[in-house]
Amino acid sequence: MGTDSSGRHVRARSLRPMKAQPAPLRLILSVSVVPLLTAAFATHYDISPCKGHGYYGKTHHFASSALHGVLDEFGSDQPNADDELPLDFPRRHDVLVALSAVRKACRVTRALQPDFEASCTKTSLIGTIQKRDLSPVTVADYAVQAVVLNHLQQVAVANGDNVGYIAEEDSSSLQNDEILCQQVMQESGMLDRQDLWNTIDLGKSYTKWRDCDDNVAVTDASRQANQSLPMLLRRPRRIWCLDPIDGTKGFLRGKKTGGQYCIALALLEDGVPTIGILGCPNLPTRVDDETYSWSDKENETNNQAHTRGCIFVASRDGGCFQLPLACNGVRGIRLQATASENGAQRLLSDGRFCIGVEKFSDASGQCAGMAQYIHGADALDQDGEIINARRMDSQAKHGVIARGGAEFYVRLPRPGYVEWIWDHAAGNVVIEEAGGQMTDTNGQPIDFSLGAKLSEKVSGVLMSCGGEFHQALVDAFAYQETRNQIDHDTFMSTTTPYSISFDRERHVRYFSSCLSSLAEGYSRLDTNRLTLVHFSVQALDLLGVWDNENDETMLTDMGISKQKIIDWIYSLQVPTWKGNEQFTGFLGGSFLGEFACSTSASKQEKNERQSQQIICQGHISMTYTALATLHTLGDDFSRVNRHGILQSLRALQLENGSFKCTINDAEHDMRFLYCACCISHMLHDWSGVNINAAVDYIRKCRSFDGAIALLPGQEGHGGSTFCAIASLALMQRLDDVVNEGNWRHELIHWCVNRQVSGMQGRPNKNPDTCYSYWIGGTMRLLGRDELLDHTQLRTFVMQCQTDMGGFSKTINDYPDVLHSFYSMAYISMSQTWLQDDSFRLKELNCTLGIGRERAALFHPLLP
Repeated sequence: MGTDSSGRHVRARSLRPMKAQPAPLRLILSVSVVPLLTAAFATHYDISPCKGHGYYGKTHHFASSALHGVLDEFGSDQPNADDELPLDFPRRHDVLVALSAVRKACRVTRALQPDFEASCTKTSLIGTIQKRDLSPVTVADYAVQAVVLNHLQQVAVANGDNVGYIAEEDSSSLQNDEILCQQVMQESGMLDRQDLWNTIDLGKSYTKWRDCDDNVAVTDASRQANQSLPMLLRRPRRIWCLDPIDGTKGFLRGKKTGGQYCIALALLEDGVPTIGILGCPNLPTRVDDETYSWSDKENETNNQAHTRGCIFVASRDGGCFQLPLACNGVRGIRLQATASENGAQRLLSDGRFCIGVEKFSDASGQCAGMAQYIHGADALDQDGEIINARRMDSQAKHGVIARGGAEFYVRLPRPGYVEWIWDHAAGNVVIEEAGGQMTDTNGQPIDFSLGAKLSEKVSGVLMSCGGEFHQALVDAFAYQETRNQIDHDTFMSTTTPYSISFDRERHVRYFSSCLSSLAEGYSRLDTNRLTLVHFSVQALDLLGVWDNENDETMLTDMGISKQKIIDWIYSLQVPTWKGNEQFTGFLGGSFLGEFACSTSASKQEKNERQSQQIICQGHISMTYTALATLHTLGDDFSRVNRHGILQSLRALQLENGSFKCTINDAEHDMRFLYCACCISHMLHDWSGVNINAAVDYIRKCRSFDGAIALLPGQEGHGGSTFCAIASLALMQRLDDVVNEGNWRHELIHWCVNRQVSGMQGRPNKNPDTCYSYWIGGTMRLLGRDELLDHTQLRTFVMQCQTDMGGFSKTINDYPDVLHSFYSMAYISMSQTWLQDDSFRLKELNCTLGIGRERAALFHPLLP
């Protein structure tokens, strides 16, 4: 218990989840969803991590406001226009409005930033939750977005301006969390929760703009077309772009430990950043002060002399200035990002790096090699760290370079990541108006006119003080890319799969944890919860966990058991009554609650339930994964409604032979035909499938190159090709069909040519671990998997093994359950060709996607 600012007792929520009650299955994600579903999920199936602790195990704390008592530190809201900036400063009115908004926000964050580290794993006064990309978001993020957007919108309305907004946060978490919402209201000073939500969501207004698609630049033609749209759907000429707290992890590192963050606000006019303001409340004001951690003698009182905290203000064609946090009538310092020291030109070989703290900003570790290219072989210390460098969070780095505190900054996220414009727009103006440069890795200017994100072609961002320093940075990146390609080619040509150790215990922990808790990003897959369970259960079976007494003890300690999972799956079986047999099957999760899924209901309840058929209906994919998982866990199908499921299959098959996924869903393709075949094979009853019609549909999906598409007329794809070939094998029609004409030869040729190192799903695509299974399985069913280079293919898959366990889609990426299972499935299949006892995986039946021992109980036995 604690007290709020009024002295009332309030209960703080711990960041550490409370001990869960016994549960049949605990799949914990990290964000809230619709409250109606929350109650249904938690109360009936008891699968929530802890009752009363919020859906998906969301974690945050209540903190009383620390804002009072520090307002005087910042002086007046309104800057002194006569003294701080030149009278002819471009866009002066907009700059002063934005500067006032940022100063208000700095008050909030200066008061809320903890003194010492307060991460998401430690008890803290800072309310913190986790977003889908696993990054933290705090009360301060929401409060700053509310304060800044409210200020800007009030001025815009008063002046009759048509402006738009692009900002990072939205109000969804606040709407589902009263305690968090109350705290944000308190810190932002907004007393009406609906006003708070609406203000924060101004930052997502860009999602309604019809011409705000990624990779669509602003042109004269688009502007003219834009005028014909209703006002709400138009992209305004002038857009405020806000990152409320850029560097939230730096904010949580604590002010006295030197945690850096900034409030980044930019104005875009016709897609070009023209105003950039970076509020950096914990950055030393002096250029030569690099003591980012507070000394023992420093405190809040003597910092009121403005030794820490500054704001960078820049306007296109007007220069860049550094101002104090408080408006005290002092003229801002005009900045020049010149590489000089005590008036002397700094040598290129002495250029200083300002780099991110998190690995994210240099995901592949290329920055060290670039430093060696510029500085020489002695650029790194014995630990491989750049000697002449300072690590720092947030766009405060842009300000440091702008004022001459460093010469280089490199941001190289993981491959495939597309940058948000709020991470760069304000810093772009600050850097360039100070005389520096900011480009992509090819040395080209950054295009901010494509919407909320930069172009997918921007693989990284380079910043410098300009001139020869920037050219050296571009050259260093090109050199490092060439070197990486040479190293990769050499590695792939010399490395055997045996030189990369298969870490069984780590994978066991990974898949076990997936049955206990999942990252918040999986919340959007809640309707497919059963599929996630299927992947985890099947992977653990290949690892031999379900037959290992020690492993099962470990699972029991985690609250996981075969019987609990089995009972939970049966709770998802749609109950039947007269007239609804076609709706029979399994749901993907318990998201519909008790009423929809209860198997013990009165006659009156069942009659009332008929109106719910549109939402309470079996899904063919979930029925397949339910049966496969039940069988792997040793269930005898005694509780399976066989008759109802078969009737459902008849209702789901269309005249063209394909299958819909649900009765009321128009989606139909090869995936669902495969699921129907698996279901029929496992139930040993094909009365629900018109086999001839299904075979004809597969023929119609044949592409010109021999591959098979999801739908007739579409491009062939590795996943749909596997589904079609496996379906033909299950229907015992494989040889009859693929031996027609030259089809078998074309299909084998297409599959073999998908191997580039790993397997690609289609021509001209990057390799992806899951296609090792889809195409490798297709070749096994065709009896020609010896044509694949399994040494190279397994090497690629093993390169995607991650330190936390599991496998990623591509090299240097994060693991996910789907790619982890299918990587494991391929490794199991590859053991036929690559003997290595260190892998110790059970053999897979690729036709059904389950262990061969389990599949052997079905007849006929298939590969």
